[in-house]
Amino acid sequence: MDKLAQLYGLSPAGDWQATYLWHDSILVDEDKAREQMRQDCRDGAARWWEYRMRFYGESEAEAKKAVGYSENPKKPLDPFGLDGDGGDG
Repeated sequence: MDKLAQLYGLSPAGDWQATYLWHDSILVDEDKAREQMRQDCRDGAARWWEYRMRFYGESEAEAKKAVGYSENPKKPLDPFGLDGDGGDG
C-alpha cells in the first residue's frame, strides 16, 4: 500500500501514521466541550497538558513540554524561610 501511495504522490516517503477524530457535530458541541475543559483546568480538575492533548492533537510529551509540566517539580521558592530549613534559629 505504501508503494502505491508513493507512486501516485498520495503520501510522503517513509513511515507515517494516519490519525482520525470521529464525532458527530450534531451531538457534540465542540465550543462547549472546550470551555468546560478550560474551566476544569482552572478548577484543578484537569491539567492544561490534557487540554492540549485533546484539542490540539499533541502527544503527551509535546503537551507537557508546551505547558512546562515536569514529573519531578522543583521545590517551590520560599523567600521568607518559612519551610524550617533556614532562618536564625
